[in-house]
Amino acid sequence: GPFILLMAGGKLIVAYWAIRGLGAPLRMMCEYANASYEPVLYQVCKKDGAWDKSSWFNVKPELQQQNALMNLPYIVDGDTVVTQSNACLSYLGRKFKLHGENDQELLKVEQCLCEVSDLRNNCVRQFYLPPEVFNANLDEFLSATLPNSLAKLNCWLEQNGTTFLASNDATTPDFHFFELLDQLESLTSRYSKESTLRDFSCLRTYYKEFASLPAVQKYLQSDLHKLPINNPHASFQ
Repeated sequence: GPFILLMAGGKLIVAYWAIRGLGAPLRMMCEYANASYEPVLYQVCKKDGAWDKSSWFNVKPELQQQNALMNLPYIVDGDTVVTQSNACLSYLGRKFKLHGENDQELLKVEQCLCEVSDLRNNCVRQFYLPPEVFNANLDEFLSATLPNSLAKLNCWLEQNGTTFLASNDATTPDFHFFELLDQLESLTSRYSKESTLRDFSCLRTYYKEFASLPAVQKYLQSDLHKLPINNPHASFQ
């Protein structure tokens, strides 16, 4: 379960845009593990009619000196500098002992991280469409694109007979998957559409069970969860 983390040198830093996006699962893992960490949030502002991302691009070159792959999200933990979403998730998963308890669970963790990334890419493609295309595509996204992804994960839970994706305890991919389901619930309620979980009983139970974990409850009531879901140039924020 969650445990108190004692940092050796300096605070654990988890950096992303000032939105939920790919930052939310990482922040949620830190909260869940009761870790001492600092969420660094980069703002996107409107400047001269364009979106200004200089808050990030001004500091990026310096960080590239430490890691040539540097992008958002990134994690700094003492001398370790990690970037790439799944690598960041896996790093925290191993650090907080949330990455499966044996080789079999680890295999499930790895597969589900990839599957959830596919789901996320489908969602983000829709969220960042220009408004008129977003509106025209929304019904097809909700009735065809999404159910394809969600059906696989619903069957996976059924097939494995576990409460969460890799075991009866929360592991790394659960934090990303839950965040996406939560975003989709916000999307459907905002546009007065049927819940995307309507036809998937395993996912409905999963969503409720994960949300009710005390450490997750605490995160869901925090200011970090109140951040916009996407950057301001997305049609769905």
